[in-house]
Amino acid sequence: AVVGFIEFTRSKFGGSSVYVNSDFAVPNTRYARLSKLMVMLLVSKDVHAFLERKLLMRVTGVMTTAFTERPVSMKYRGVLELVKRGVKKEDGRHFLNYEGTFTDKSAQEVYAEWLNKYGSKAR
Repeated sequence: AVVGFIEFTRSKFGGSSVYVNSDFAVPNTRYARLSKLMVMLLVSKDVHAFLERKLLMRVTGVMTTAFTERPVSMKYRGVLELVKRGVKKEDGRHFLNYEGTFTDKSAQEVYAEWLNKYGSKAR
């Protein structure tokens, strides 16, 4: 089953991290927190191995930016660390920069953890 989509690029800021341009979950009527699952999978050891094979480089972490009216992004909270908060000048919305490192959990282990924590929160 397809859960969502993640688009990576080499970091805009140099170094050995990848930058997440886009990550979203497909619409679903059963589970409410598929976006959190996508972020949890993002830092799994399986995604880490895939990125290193695909990019032919050592990858040490991930970075992304969220645009929101809120002080934090619930999707990233608890998985990635908020490292910078600012205001986007054009429309006044906040931007939130998040960073994280990879875990030693497989995608299957991440899914089991997510299902245990959030799977009961069905729509």
